[in-house]
Amino acid sequence: MRLRELRQDDYADVVAVLGRNGLRQPTPEQWQYLWTATPHRAQLADIPAGWLLLDDRDGVVGTFRNLPFLYEWNQRAVRVVVASAWAVDPAQRHRSLMLATEYFKQSHADVLLNTTAVAETSGKAFLAFRAERVPQPNYTTRLLWITGYGGFAANVVRERGLPSALRFPASAAAWLGDAPRRLRRSADRVQAVRAFDARFDRLWMRLRERPDRLQAVRDAATLTWRFALEREPPLIAVLERDGQLAGYAVSVRRDQGDLRRFELVDLQALDDDPDVVREVMSGMLRLARERGVHLVALTGHNEAKREALLTLGPHVKATPGWPLYYKAADRSLTVPLRSSGAWDISLYDGDALWSAMFATS
Repeated sequence: MRLRELRQDDYADVVAVLGRNGLRQPTPEQWQYLWTATPHRAQLADIPAGWLLLDDRDGVVGTFRNLPFLYEWNQRAVRVVVASAWAVDPAQRHRSLMLATEYFKQSHADVLLNTTAVAETSGKAFLAFRAERVPQPNYTTRLLWITGYGGFAANVVRERGLPSALRFPASAAAWLGDAPRRLRRSADRVQAVRAFDARFDRLWMRLRERPDRLQAVRDAATLTWRFALEREPPLIAVLERDGQLAGYAVSVRRDQGDLRRFELVDLQALDDDPDVVREVMSGMLRLARERGVHLVALTGHNEAKREALLTLGPHVKATPGWPLYYKAADRSLTVPLRSSGAWDISLYDGDALWSAMFATS
């Protein structure tokens, strides 16, 4: 049994292992994009793309992807590597830690991060390598807003195997039950834009001044790269004040059967201003309704933003498990990253945004 670094021409072997282990697999086009399109190639040079586990008889029996992202801490570049696509065939699963060992001993990363861990398996493995839980305790508590009551109710009726005639009373009941939540949902100053333009560069120059927060780069080029794989263009909602962006939100389509669903991936506001957060989110909900979306869901984001969003009356849903683990390879970050204020993890971070678009077996 041996290891070697992942190469660009390993696509067929990687998707074969992922498929045998029930994980999502990228298309050839998605695979090539992840290899070639990063806007931060120079800053992330010398970071391995991942590793393969090879058996002399059976060939490739395990994979581990090492996705590099550029972050900042107090305007200093931080190289974050995200653990992804960790899969080993059952007969060789006792060798899984060989791959994890390579990940944890790499020398060109500042922070190691897992955003899609399964607490009982990969989560335990990360803790065994002295990783820590990201101190963002409400990450797994999702906020949900119904924006299309007829479609939402119809989906509930179908899922529960109820008579279709109940669709309309169920829709009316949901609408009436949500009446208090709709009182603040008007934000006409928030507008949709088609692309990330120079205004986002100017906003990023101000956002990056926030002290003592580990934050992914969000200039226009990086935002464009991050969302380019979406099957449908993301919905980008912006709020301007005095000719400059004060905040924005980005949602992507993640439909479930006939349920038209938006996942809100990224929400930013200068100084986490609660009034801006509320107005941007209210505008996003209005834009979702106008587009016939039934449900808007939000995962993660820091406590300041979530407190502001709770005033908009979302439904709150706790999900089981814990997916977020990290290890500070740069020792100067060890103590600062133990503060909850250092984090603002959302679906913009890590591999969940991309992997949700990959095909299942």
